[in-house]
Amino acid sequence: GLLSFDAKLDVQTRTGKNVLILAATFGRLEICKYLIEERRVRIDTQDNEGFNALSAAVVGDDSSICALMIKHGCPIEAHTTRGETPLILAARHHAAECAKLLIKANANLYTPDENGQTALDHAEGTLNSRLVDLFRQAQKLQPQPPTS
Repeated sequence: GLLSFDAKLDVQTRTGKNVLILAATFGRLEICKYLIEERRVRIDTQDNEGFNALSAAVVGDDSSICALMIKHGCPIEAHTTRGETPLILAARHHAAECAKLLIKANANLYTPDENGQTALDHAEGTLNSRLVDLFRQAQKLQPQPPTS
């Protein structure tokens, strides 16, 4: 396709999505690998709403693409325009495997969104006991730092 013709890969849609965010959105693991490893597409690009490729993979509950993005340094604390981190998105979208990967990568469990809600708060709001248990267990291992 176009990739073999040396197409420009730094182009963004009018919503700010680049080719990597689109590939992650549509669950195209092999294309994501190619773009990151062969074409060196910027992994930290965020669209107009603040979503990066990791956020897109989380929303799609694609743990393989999440793992790839984390491995290659996609920012795990990136915030959407509503203050949502990939971990908060994992809680909202019931993406337990992605949440596990983010926790293992030391994502901050206590970062709040624009409404002051953490990933645990969102998990409780979705009534997903598996995620609630996951976040509570993780909090035991990662106590909240004291506030000044």
